[in-house]
Amino acid sequence: MNLFRYYNRVKIQDENWSRFTSLIPELIEKAKESEPDMVQFEAFINNDKLEVIWLESFRNKEAFDFHLSNPDLNEIKTKVLSNNPQSLDLYFTRAPTEQTIQGLKSFGFQADVLSPWDGTNRLKEKRDQDNVHAIALLIKNYSHTTSQL
Repeated sequence: MNLFRYYNRVKIQDENWSRFTSLIPELIEKAKESEPDMVQFEAFINNDKLEVIWLESFRNKEAFDFHLSNPDLNEIKTKVLSNNPQSLDLYFTRAPTEQTIQGLKSFGFQADVLSPWDGTNRLKEKRDQDNVHAIALLIKNYSHTTSQL
């Protein structure tokens, strides 16, 4: 699959943890309703470290740009950002657009692009061990096409 993927690990202060994590289902639902080109949205929660890892997949990088500027998400994004999440790691699987780079800089974020490696994906096991809980929603069935983005 030639999807545009985004990985972000954020740290949340203890006093904001409950409020921050309680907003995740609402954020997922609003993205599902308003972003047809978002095909995957997952949030992995580590209660011990007070960290969340976001994994998001889009049909293309323009769909990610829309995600960043989606007016339907403005209210929930304001609530999420009011908890002062600290981005620890931010990666893309393909080069983002200049619009994305500038948007991230305006929030004080810097990102790197990961190089692909031919591996496998066997994430069918339960992912609720070791105090790491997954909140996941597969937004659409994605049918792979051979067209280049």
